[in-house]
Amino acid sequence: MVWQERPLNIIWMMMDDGRLLSLSYDRQAEFAAWAEHIIGGTEVKITDIGMIPTATHDQIWFKIQRKINNTTKYYVETLARFPMEQALERNSYVFSDSAKTISIAGKTFSVTNSLGMLVHSTGHGLVDTQIIQVSNSGGALPNTLVDGTDYYVKYVDANTFRLSLSSGGTSIAFNAGSGTHSWRTKEVRGHDHLIGENVQIYYGGMQHASKTVASTGTVTLEHFQATDTVIGLPYEGEIETLEPSAPDNQYSYSKRLLNLQLIIEESLGIEVSYNDLQEEILFRSMLNQMGVKIDLFTGKKDLSLSGIGWDTHNLRIISNGPFQMQINALVIESETGGT
Repeated sequence: MVWQERPLNIIWMMMDDGRLLSLSYDRQAEFAAWAEHIIGGTEVKITDIGMIPTATHDQIWFKIQRKINNTTKYYVETLARFPMEQALERNSYVFSDSAKTISIAGKTFSVTNSLGMLVHSTGHGLVDTQIIQVSNSGGALPNTLVDGTDYYVKYVDANTFRLSLSSGGTSIAFNAGSGTHSWRTKEVRGHDHLIGENVQIYYGGMQHASKTVASTGTVTLEHFQATDTVIGLPYEGEIETLEPSAPDNQYSYSKRLLNLQLIIEESLGIEVSYNDLQEEILFRSMLNQMGVKIDLFTGKKDLSLSGIGWDTHNLRIISNGPFQMQINALVIESETGGT
């Protein structure tokens, strides 16, 4: 059991069976709230927990056991900063487990004639067989290169490389062109710890379709638009309500759900589940351009639950993507009857 005082008063508890519980606690406000934290992955257990105080906040660290590609692995992971701390930009929010934040932002390049075209790009960070595309910012690309075409990197050095039209193919011939050129990639390297796992992807404040990490530790995106990526194991954050209390002097009664009202702050990616039905709350409208991030939503959402019968207390509010979910108020309108 460890105590995290900053940014919020939370007691973290590692259970004997590997589960993780938290108790948000404020003695002065007479407030206490329990939560169980379901860690992403297969056959997951928390095997150790610790707190490291820093100048700005208290870091919570976990040793986590999980099955990766059918093999038991142990990782040391830390809890990401809370959005309310305003320590991270939106593009860097981490709402995935065992996640890495990796930049794949392109760089400028020039070319010289050295037994074919040699590409110069300082600190490029590319590796052999990595796929890139090129573009120009004025002037003309070497006429052997075409914007929007996939090229394979080869013969990589720290600041130079060559290009081919196929993996392991012949190097492209030299042609100088003019102006400033740049390259971009859709391959995110460095996820060797999640090989074979299905991961969720967050970039530019938006969600990308989930992908499986290749045997090389690579995640290949569907486009070249990303610059900074947050990739890790998905999990669902959820709130489950209690059953509404019975009316006075009624011992046998029916009940129906009528409406749900949520007061939401700075959130996206929320759905409601009740009686085996799921309804996603819509935040993007016809006015929002596809492929462009929308603002985090703050305000009220009203949902009609169509008077459906409520047999059990199974109304759940679920965060279904790599976004934050902050619910400031939840109001259920229900109808009861009987004697």
